[in-house]
Amino acid sequence: MSRPQKSVVSKANATALADMAGPLRAAANQLAESGERVHETVYDFDWEGLSRNAADTRADRELMQDRTVAADLHALADAYENGKNTMQPMIDGLNNKAQGLEADHFAVSEDWVVTDTYDYAAAKKLAKLMGLDDSDINAV
Repeated sequence: MSRPQKSVVSKANATALADMAGPLRAAANQLAESGERVHETVYDFDWEGLSRNAADTRADRELMQDRTVAADLHALADAYENGKNTMQPMIDGLNNKAQGLEADHFAVSEDWVVTDTYDYAAAKKLAKLMGLDDSDINAV
């Protein structure tokens, strides 16, 4: 997997991942409630015989499937939230570090290559003009 470019990271926002979790959880809860209602309705029918046995068996299978899908939707919502909670701090950290470097006389390229842009020659000339000796200039 290749590294995303700096401009891609600077625009990235993982908050949308967590925003998707809420509707998924609501859908999962609604599915589970609907499944329970269907199951109860079938079991509340006043009938007997093979048809009832078949309907009860089918209602049981459907309820199990609804519960499985609901659990999977909750797991997907968890994954979205975990993705946001994991990725957003990394995105913020990369952006903050790049901005900090750029504010401190470094260039950060699209490929995350950091280059020192401080003009040391000009600093040495200025130091000499100010009367500093060579030992002071090297400390600059």
